[in-house]
Amino acid sequence: MPVEVTSKVSEGGPAFITGIFKDEADAYVIPATLKWTLTDDEGDVVNSRTAVAVAVPATSNTVVISGADTTVSSGRRRRYFLFEGTYVSTEGTLPLTGEVTFLIDDFKGMS
Repeated sequence: MPVEVTSKVSEGGPAFITGIFKDEADAYVIPATLKWTLTDDEGDVVNSRTAVAVAVPATSNTVVISGADTTVSSGRRRRYFLFEGTYVSTEGTLPLTGEVTFLIDDFKGMS
């Protein structure tokens, strides 16, 4: 599943993360369940963003994060955004996973 950050990410600013969901035949699919988690380069969950449900899954979903989600703390500029979900196939209910890694521009004078 392709997951991408569709803009440069500045400290405290917004990041637009888009997941595009396809099945085993490479056809677009609407997930039956979909959630996301945001962690830093130490594996710590950022801003309590763990297993956040996507209210209305679609073949493509964009999640906007900002503020504390994109604030640099203790020099940790790297973020990992993970989509996890399931979809129904002729083979049964199958998992969907996709992750994107991105760096945050660290503004040294920002408080």
